Amino acid sequence: MVKCNNSHDPADPSHPPDTPAGLIPRPGEHLADYVLVYADGSEHRQPIRRRFEVNEAALIWGQRAFAARPHQEDVPLDFRGPYPAGAWGGYQTGVGEASNEPASYWLYALENPYPDREIRAIHLEPSGADRLAVAAITLYEGEEHPLRRRRLESLRVTLPAEMTLDGVEAQVDLGTIARRYAVPSFVPQEWLAAPVAGWGEEPIPLEPTRQVILDVTASADAILQVAGRGVPMQPVFQAGSATSDDGQVLVELLTPRKAWVHVTVEDASTGRPTPARVHFRAPDGRYLPPYGHRHEVNDGWFEDYGADLKLGHTQYAYVDGTFQIELPVVIIPHFPIPYCEVVADLILEKVDGVEIRTFGPHLDDFQMQEWYRFLNCGYRVAAVGGTDKMWAGMPVGGVRTYADLRGEEFTFQNWARAIRAGRTFTTSGPVIGLTVEGKTLGEEIRLPGGGGTLGVEAWAQSVLPFHALQVVVNGRVVASETSEAGACPELAEGACPELAEGARRLTLKVNLRLEGSSWVAARCVSRYKVWHGWPIPIAAHTSPVYVAVGEQRQFSPSDATYMMTMLDGGMAWLDTLSIPADPERQARIRGVFEQAQEALHQRLHAAGRDHSHWTV
Repeated sequence: MVKCNNSHDPADPSHPPDTPAGLIPRPGEHLADYVLVYADGSEHRQPIRRRFEVNEAALIWGQRAFAARPHQEDVPLDFRGPYPAGAWGGYQTGVGEASNEPASYWLYALENPYPDREIRAIHLEPSGADRLAVAAITLYEGEEHPLRRRRLESLRVTLPAEMTLDGVEAQVDLGTIARRYAVPSFVPQEWLAAPVAGWGEEPIPLEPTRQVILDVTASADAILQVAGRGVPMQPVFQAGSATSDDGQVLVELLTPRKAWVHVTVEDASTGRPTPARVHFRAPDGRYLPPYGHRHEVNDGWFEDYGADLKLGHTQYAYVDGTFQIELPVVIIPHFPIPYCEVVADLILEKVDGVEIRTFGPHLDDFQMQEWYRFLNCGYRVAAVGGTDKMWAGMPVGGVRTYADLRGEEFTFQNWARAIRAGRTFTTSGPVIGLTVEGKTLGEEIRLPGGGGTLGVEAWAQSVLPFHALQVVVNGRVVASETSEAGACPELAEGACPELAEGARRLTLKVNLRLEGSSWVAARCVSRYKVWHGWPIPIAAHTSPVYVAVGEQRQFSPSDATYMMTMLDGGMAWLDTLSIPADPERQARIRGVFEQAQEALHQRLHAAGRDHSHWTV
């Protein structure tokens, strides 16, 4: 078990000043080496990198290690409770952490590449970049990677004759039991032939039963312990069943083979898809919901009600006529968290916009700086807002998107077209605008080689006061207009005299000399905040106007190298900890990262070959 120090140093000028603890601005940083020393004098070195083989002790979600797991296992949560105050929503996810410890150690499995050689010693050699702590080392001799889990499977466990389900303990050492339940006896033919088929069944009290169903994700080397008896999982996965040594506990894999089925419910009179409620059941009696619906419907009063239904004992799903819907990609929410696949999607230009909504006090927080990285590498991605409406403390439209429709009718299609064109700004209140030599958001200006001087005009106005209007070029503030005390005298009297400091409108005009390809944006910010479940500054940010100089293409090798590290992390996770559905699908997912790496390699190669054609 290992952990490393927090990588964000508030005194480091290279870090965004508003980066909180728990975000990782230096992924891939070389912290130390594990050195395996063999009896024959040879050595094997494994670098220990931040967010790869080790991670920081306290994290914000979406920042877990690529090749290591936290020492705390996930545990199932029963949505029926009981649960602590304010925890109902979290319990609906069905999973939580085993404890409330504030910090994690990280478990990393160091593979011995030469198992036929005798290991004489293990050394830990620091790089000097930061602090690292090792709490424990153990030896593992299984056949599979000990931290990798197989996909979630349903297992039927038959107990010894003298036992029933009540009070029987079950646990798995290299995995998690996500759900434990039993189903009443089921005869498919009788169920289908019932006179009121499709209208629910009487709730059937479970009689004492010797059979329990466990939904388990685990390593193939795991041991499932039931009623004090161990059952190896390897033969369960390979042959479909296994028993304990004394033959008293039988474990069976219920669905060893699965296939995706695309279903359409058609109206016989029109031939068109029609909304319906559907119910599928396995021969063993388990409910099989359509993709995206709950396996266990919550029928609690005013709780998790939605597109599911429970009539007596029978569970249903409401569908719109099809069980799967393909929607167009437009936006990455919560950008950049969880931070990994986002990089591949942006490099492969699958993304039209990213959600910029947190607005750190100085507008230079982690989220903003990561967006600037992609803009600096030439990826033209619009800024959009988002409500993140997950509870009653979040106002609808608290942070929102404005898109310039250029006089077109206000339809979703036209609005989406404007977002793809980059004619947007994101805001928690102020309205903001920008022109560069008469060009506006999302547009491009072409200059001859050597660049030129451009006239920039920015403006912002707001119902509530704000304090600064800024022009940003390639991530740096190049011009600013600030308000002065008393700039809003109309607010000096009334219920909120403290709001008198600030402005409701600011304008800024500046001439910019640009010698290389660039992006130009405007932003405004206030010292005052509004509440969106948490306090968010009153602020706004435009998408850029782009400036192309000669044959130069905008690109930042340092930011591209950072992105390459994130892609390496994604593939490390796939190869180390992911749960492959099948080799073909695993290869297809890995291919996305490989395609992104190749595209980025080509840009890096071109930048190294001819710096004159890139803005560095």
